[in-house]
Amino acid sequence: MHTQKTAVLLGAFVATMALVATVGQSYRAELTHAECVGKTYGTPGCPLKKASTSCGDGRVDAGEECDNGVVRNGSGNCSKQCLFLACGDGIVSADLGEECEPKRDEVYAIDPETGDLTTELRFMAATCGTTCAVPTCGDDGVCSGGCVRQAKPACGASSSVRAAAPASVPASSAASSRAASSSLPAYVPRCGNGVKDAGEQCDDGNATDTDACTIGCKSARCGDGAVQSGETCDDGNKTDNDGCTNRCALPACGDGIVQKNEQCDTGGNNSDYLPNACRSNCAAPRCGDAVVDNGEECDGGDACTADCSRVKSIAGFLEDTPGAGKAAIALSVLGGALVLAFVFRAIVKRFVHKVAGEEAARSIDEIPLDEIEMPWHTWTARDNK
Repeated sequence: MHTQKTAVLLGAFVATMALVATVGQSYRAELTHAECVGKTYGTPGCPLKKASTSCGDGRVDAGEECDNGVVRNGSGNCSKQCLFLACGDGIVSADLGEECEPKRDEVYAIDPETGDLTTELRFMAATCGTTCAVPTCGDDGVCSGGCVRQAKPACGASSSVRAAAPASVPASSAASSRAASSSLPAYVPRCGNGVKDAGEQCDDGNATDTDACTIGCKSARCGDGAVQSGETCDDGNKTDNDGCTNRCALPACGDGIVQKNEQCDTGGNNSDYLPNACRSNCAAPRCGDAVVDNGEECDGGDACTADCSRVKSIAGFLEDTPGAGKAAIALSVLGGALVLAFVFRAIVKRFVHKVAGEEAARSIDEIPLDEIEMPWHTWTARDNK
């Protein structure tokens, strides 16, 4: 009985310790701000940043630095967490021209101006080898540059690859971090703050991507992926025969660009009348388009075959003959007809002679004059008497 009681007490002790080990952290008392200073962000008991619950609705709400909508967030100047993108935020942004992001540590610190608890970024700078340049930040928290690859002298066997950067940056001045308290962040040059900073072509401070300044702080132009005034499309690529041309116009027959559903397109030279020209519907010249092109004898009409070859007939021959040639042919035909008429007359006469006999067939032209009794012969005899 005593042994069983001891075993029960031992089991309860083990279970209690296991419970403390697994869920005890949830019941730890919050640390004071002073106790959090210098500790890595996220240390249990220290305050955490409050994530926005409305990020992506297109409005800048409490806890957000920007909000370009759920589709646009993550590009341009705003992250998917509705925080401004900048060098040092841990996100490589091609829209900002970043090639890389430097390694960093984020620790709790006290804002010297407000006395509130905030966080501080400590960038890690490489002493040798290939590294990512850290932004240059002043005591006022203003940062610029960085996020490009650098090639430093090769690292030796005993070289320290990375060391803490000499200057730390309050997280309240970096785009990806916010103070754990409600203190206002210090000014940081970044796209979307309404101030044209170094490396920006413009900065109108709004989230409109279709005006003169894009959300990536670039001057609007054809090919930037946003449809601006005067453009009917902008797909942001250099392909001219897809759904949008490199002139930011929707494809159309006659624009001089051969699209995927067109056989040809010579722009203003398209014609439905000129031989060998691309037709007005961007179809190649062909047999049956009523225009005689190279390799065709004809195109249309009764004297033309289905493969645009001339029908071998007198009508086709005459139609192909020039005007002077037609006149010569007409005269030749007329002369030949007269010759045939004389020949036919002679043949008929000979046939009649054979059928009716020589005397019956003789005409008055064929009878000698002395055989014809003329009245004036008698008159002449009387006058002589």
